Amino acid sequence: GRDMAFAGAAKWADGDVLEWHAVFEDGEKIDEKQKWEAIRNGTSTTNDKGRIEKINDDAWMEFGAGYTEEWHRLSTTGGHFAAVGPHTLFVSTPPFFSYVDSATT
Repeated sequence: GRDMAFAGAAKWADGDVLEWHAVFEDGEKIDEKQKWEAIRNGTSTTNDKGRIEKINDDAWMEFGAGYTEEWHRLSTTGGHFAAVGPHTLFVSTPPFFSYVDSATT
């Protein structure tokens, strides 16, 4: 596998569906200024959507197109949220997020 990282903003779409809008993607050139503006204006588009299912107050499942991820809360402090999945780390200060995966194939 290869390492992967991206960061940006997330927003709830339809009920329990979360949309991920990347502004930084490791290895890809993105016009960051244009992307942030599109997110702020609500014109950003994404194919990365996942249905979120709460397991308990400290665990969630995300079901996306071709992937399933399980997230477990590491901590919550002052609005910050950190969670980990297999080979992954997710950190959020809503609506912003960072994601790192060291086991992407």
